[in-house]
This record gives sequence, structure tokens and C-alpha cells, in this order.
Amino acid sequence: MQEMYKLTRSDMHKNWEEAYQYLRLVSENIFALRFSKDVQGVDRYIVQVKNYIFENLAQDITLLQLSEYVHLNPSYLSRIFKRVTDMKLYDYIMEVRISKAKELLINSNYQIQQVAQKCGYESVQSFNRAFKKKTGKNPMDFRESQ
Repeated sequence: MQEMYKLTRSDMHKNWEEAYQYLRLVSENIFALRFSKDVQGVDRYIVQVKNYIFENLAQDITLLQLSEYVHLNPSYLSRIFKRVTDMKLYDYIMEVRISKAKELLINSNYQIQQVAQKCGYESVQSFNRAFKKKTGKNPMDFRESQ
């Protein structure tokens, strides 16, 4: 779950962008819990998985890691995630990564390689491929068009 002490300690964040992202995540989770039909059931696991993905976006994220994090069988987690979100877990992770990349490309001066790393890509080439597949543009063209 969320490390709530970070809400009151600005020194716990590397920069304002990280603090903003943390606050945004906390807000999204509050609203997700507020409007969830069954917070005690399956949706609770989905919220935890989404939090983990957001907080660890720069890392390699696997189904096994996620299932261990929420203490569920990997196959079961994959099925319930698809049923609740109507997305495959892998597709959701890719969507979050590309969304974060777009945000960084528009709102920062990070180099493309830095954006790729912050979004969990080990190589710029794989980042460029995934970004272009999802958006139809390479990251540099996307940034210049904004």
C-alpha cells in the first residue's frame, strides 16, 4: 500500500515531479476505493496491482512479482485482472509506461534515453519501437509535435 508518511514529508521525494506523481497516485487510489463496488473483494487486489505498477514503473515488472506482491496465484491474478479491467496485465503495464513517457516527453527536458529508463525500458531501441507502435510516432517526433 501507500507509504503515507510521504504525504507530509517533502524531503522524501527526489524532486517536485516525483512528489506530484506520488500525490496523483494517492488521489487516484482514494477515488478508486471510493467508487469501487467491492473493495473487500477482487477489486482490492486490482488496486494493489495498479499501485505496484505505478510505483515500480522504472523496474522490470513480471506477473510473478505482482502475484507474490498480492499473494495470489499468477494465473488467477491474470484472469481477474482481465475480467475486472477488460485488459491483459501486460497491455495495462505497456499502456501505463507509454502514458508516463508521453507525460515526460511533454513536461520535461529529459533526453529520450532518460525517459525510456524512467518508464522501464532497458534500451532506447525497444522504447522507440513500443512508443511508435502505440502512438504512431517515434518519441522525438511526438515531443516536437506538442
